[in-house]
Amino acid sequence: ERHISQFSGGQQQRLFLARALVQEPEIVLLDEPMTGLDVTTREIIHELIEEFAAGGAAVVMATHDLEKVQALCDRLVCLNRRVIAHGPTSTVFTPEVLRATFGGRVAVFA
Repeated sequence: ERHISQFSGGQQQRLFLARALVQEPEIVLLDEPMTGLDVTTREIIHELIEEFAAGGAAVVMATHDLEKVQALCDRLVCLNRRVIAHGPTSTVFTPEVLRATFGGRVAVFA
């Protein structure tokens, strides 16, 4: 019986995704869905994203959170004012592409 604004940021993220999940969407657009969330809520969001994909939805996500990219994404587009690289995550998620995308030194730990 509370307004959504009365919930924490993580609870709001869960509510938004739960609402989307029950609508069985064909496309899910997410903008930085893990930002500002605690570890437990991040794992819940991760599972919900997997659930959308398993249900046949196309999930399009903008993120700077490189920690989950390989686990969540089967395709990747890296942007920095232009398309730097795109394709299967296994071939695009490389130190060279990440350096071109973010600039400077980037370490990738598999």
